Amino acid sequence: MESRGPPRAPECSPRGDGVLLPYGEAPDGRLVRASEVSAGLDCGCTCPACGAPLVARRGGVRIAHFAHAADHACASTHETMLHRLAKQLIAERAALTLPEVTVEYGGKHHRVRPAMTIHPEGAALEPGLDGLRPDILVTIAKRPLLVEIAVTHFCGPEKVALIQARRLAAVEINLSQIARDTPPDTLEHIILHTAPRRWLWNRLADAAMVAMRVEAARRTHSRDEALERVGCTLAEAAAAPTVEPGDPRLAWAVEATRDAGLSGAVGIAVAGDGCFAVAREIWQSRLVGRHVLGGIPLDERTVAASLYPVMRGGFAGPRPGGIAWRVITGRFPALRPPPDVVLDYVRLLGLMGLLVRDPGGLWRPGRAAVVARDRGQAAAARRVGHSKALGSPRGATRG
Repeated sequence: MESRGPPRAPECSPRGDGVLLPYGEAPDGRLVRASEVSAGLDCGCTCPACGAPLVARRGGVRIAHFAHAADHACASTHETMLHRLAKQLIAERAALTLPEVTVEYGGKHHRVRPAMTIHPEGAALEPGLDGLRPDILVTIAKRPLLVEIAVTHFCGPEKVALIQARRLAAVEINLSQIARDTPPDTLEHIILHTAPRRWLWNRLADAAMVAMRVEAARRTHSRDEALERVGCTLAEAAAAPTVEPGDPRLAWAVEATRDAGLSGAVGIAVAGDGCFAVAREIWQSRLVGRHVLGGIPLDERTVAASLYPVMRGGFAGPRPGGIAWRVITGRFPALRPPPDVVLDYVRLLGLMGLLVRDPGGLWRPGRAAVVARDRGQAAAARRVGHSKALGSPRGATRG
């Protein structure tokens, strides 16, 4: 779209800019090729930009072209010629390619209709439309279509907003990258068919955008309902009373932890630990028994998996009810993924000196763990010795 201000004097270079004009303005105002008129000054053509006389040259080396009769060339000749030529071609109802109709919403790209070639039924140059003046107004299937030609000036946001507010089908053709030495046949093909073009407003795109927004709102509503159901189910489960574990190894872990003098390291409240079906002392003793007293290196990325058997239903999955944990926690802060709960507890053991993180990222027993392990082994040995003494009548008699 060319600017609509008052006409300015053409800017000319006294030595010329080397541009060969493929089109000149004939006496009747149309742009014509140099091959279509008489050679030399007899062509009767003028510059489309400054109005100076042109000469038509049809030598054997270069393609037919126009040049200024005087030794100067207008700086805006090429841009003005492109703009006027595009309007002339389309106004004369030449076949015109329209861009594909696409919409993008929520990161999704949808093609509504592929690019298509039309044959205008009618055309008007720069008609006044109540404060809006498009470059060309063409009629297709009895519907109006605004066509804007952009060479150096593109449609600004105010004009685009006005077009969209009035729901006027409009397309903008970008001719800013056309080379100055493009042959006429190629030039016309580029203008009509291959130059970049975009919709400023299209009823199909507008309808598709509305449909995508409605569908997105429906999905959001359904997702919110599903999230509410999953969150409430997990919250109810987390609030249920703990159960007594049936695995004897868990009872052994609690006993071993007590023997080691680590009663103060278990039974600690950790945010979100309602994911466990057993008391805090039990699941934490299980972890302490394996990795603090047992010496098994702890990988914080997988440690929660060893505690899955004592988690409440629904908490062990990475996506409860098909919903990511970060979404659940965002709505229900008290519901945290078990790996995060376990990691918080592991870090507490680190602060106590029971676990130390090595350069590879694994947690290993610290100095405090070694002391606790020795203490636990001594307590266990004393208990075994005491049990043997109580279980031997002869030993008791000799005693």
